[in-house]
Amino acid sequence: ADAAERRALGEQVNAAIDKGVAWLKSRQKSTGAFPAYGDKLPPNTYSPMDLGVNALVLLTLAKCGVPADDKVMAKGRSWCFSNYANMKGLKKVLVYPSSVLLMALEAMYNPEAREEASTAASRYGSSTTRKRSPCKYPAQVAALVDELTKFLVRTQVGKVGGWRYPGVEAGAPPGDAEISNTQYALLGLNAAARCGATVPAEVFTKALAYVLAEQDQDGLDADLWL
Repeated sequence: ADAAERRALGEQVNAAIDKGVAWLKSRQKSTGAFPAYGDKLPPNTYSPMDLGVNALVLLTLAKCGVPADDKVMAKGRSWCFSNYANMKGLKKVLVYPSSVLLMALEAMYNPEAREEASTAASRYGSSTTRKRSPCKYPAQVAALVDELTKFLVRTQVGKVGGWRYPGVEAGAPPGDAEISNTQYALLGLNAAARCGATVPAEVFTKALAYVLAEQDQDGLDADLWL
């Protein structure tokens, strides 16, 4: 009975994932983009956060088993590359979009990352061991991963060890760094490092010191913004 229940749960989870994937795919526009903040802005104005929203969709789809050569993924990736070039020209490249894009690209091109996440519910309760595989980036993707990695390393606040959202528009507390953007930067750098990108060890040790310094003595921080 227990095994049957677990199989039934796995089937339900897979069905829910399939519905979510179908819904996300249906929301893609002809440009390759997904609905985001910039949709409500005047013509020829842009939200630098839209890259992060679109990368998050690609990350989700990749983790749900959608392959990188899927038409929706290809169109979304092309839009992200174009938008990144635009934001770079406007000097509006930000930490959050860069980090999520690194995570999405690793999920799309790292066979190990995709295999571990793909159709997880069908292996509900199982345990398998897979040999570690390198990321198989096309040349254009590899160049962008290297560029984004260097950007995150460069934008770490050296004297603090963290990163922050620009200003306080997103509701982040004042200061040179805050936990939310720091976690995204570290997730992005970790994804890049798993695929062979060079990240100096001191970047992680400085970030660790910052995070530990922000932690309350009892391990909790009720005012922590996440």
